[in-house]
Amino acid sequence: MSTPLQQAIEIIGVKKPTRGIAIVADRCGVSYQAARKWFNAGRLPRTEWTGETRYAEIIEAATDGQITRQQLLSTPARSESATPPGTVVIPVVTPERRAEERRDHERRDDERRDAERRGSRGRASK
Repeated sequence: MSTPLQQAIEIIGVKKPTRGIAIVADRCGVSYQAARKWFNAGRLPRTEWTGETRYAEIIEAATDGQITRQQLLSTPARSESATPPGTVVIPVVTPERRAEERRDHERRDDERRDAERRGSRGRASK
């Protein structure tokens, strides 16, 4: 079963994926290797969902609307089991998690400073 991106690349390449990959790479301004990586993964890069790029719009235009931007972006994220062996998965740190880690760090710093003050007072009185 092929994904909307793979279908789009086949449409663009007139049933020849390697040709479609080359055309997509050229129109999107990326290397052939990058476009091949998208084809093999069956999805566009993360930057498409964060709004940093507009590859889906370019590909939709290249297929004359046969595959829409919405279809290209409906491809689900890869599951953990689909991660190739040896791949390092970096977890996403949410702003809430970052704030929690900052509070924990500040609390540990405060506790360390308090312990140092108590220790220096005890030595001064002897």
